[in-house]
Amino acid sequence: MLENLREIIPKIKKALEKHKDIVFAYVFGSLAKGRITPLSDIDIAVYLEDSKNIDLFNKKIQILRDLFE
Repeated sequence: MLENLREIIPKIKKALEKHKDIVFAYVFGSLAKGRITPLSDIDIAVYLEDSKNIDLFNKKIQILRDLFE
């Protein structure tokens, strides 16, 4: 898992930096607590600027697409 994190974290950062309306993002869960295991995932919370509900939904979908490219 640690080797994968060295590759994954820069990709996540790059994907999130493409979206100028992200106010901040943070990692939570086992990774943030230093309790990762081979089965751990990466939990990321993203806080966006105010927008209309449909715009917010579409933005979340776009961010997810970018993260999984």
